[in-house]
Amino acid sequence: MNTRNRYSPGSALKPVVVADYCPDRSVDHHTEVRKTMNIEPSVPTSKNPAAQFAGDVWLDPIALPHEPDQTMVIATVRFAPGARTAWHSHKHGQYLRITQGVARFGGRDGTIIEVHPGQTLYTPPGEEHWHAAAPGCFMEHIAMLQNGEDPTTTTTWGEHITDDEYNGN
Repeated sequence: MNTRNRYSPGSALKPVVVADYCPDRSVDHHTEVRKTMNIEPSVPTSKNPAAQFAGDVWLDPIALPHEPDQTMVIATVRFAPGARTAWHSHKHGQYLRITQGVARFGGRDGTIIEVHPGQTLYTPPGEEHWHAAAPGCFMEHIAMLQNGEDPTTTTTWGEHITDDEYNGN
């Protein structure tokens, strides 16, 4: 077995053995497959499009697929006070973890859920909803969703929400 030694930070130079073997049964199991961990390159912050968002909403990608069988997308999204999405749904659902501020989530039945830092909201596949920052405060969440086979069909966008919908009227 061919291994390489690495020293972990703060470990008083204690070696850490790193080796990865290919799980594919058709490959010689004595062949080592090296995988390299890396720090992802920075992707510039982008402002979300006005066609799908009202107010200032900014996106910072955290993780994007590298391989054809990878589908998870994770991003930090920041909303200015009162900023909101248009109505939309996700093919495979979505998890949103609130990290700062107060979030509002609305459904077609008129329900509005307030979510606070440390809480995670799950929206099932195909459920139409919107999310927003509460009035008077910024809101940040980590969005986690799985792309569809065609990433352009992962999210289906609808019309902008009205002020009445945002305010629960």
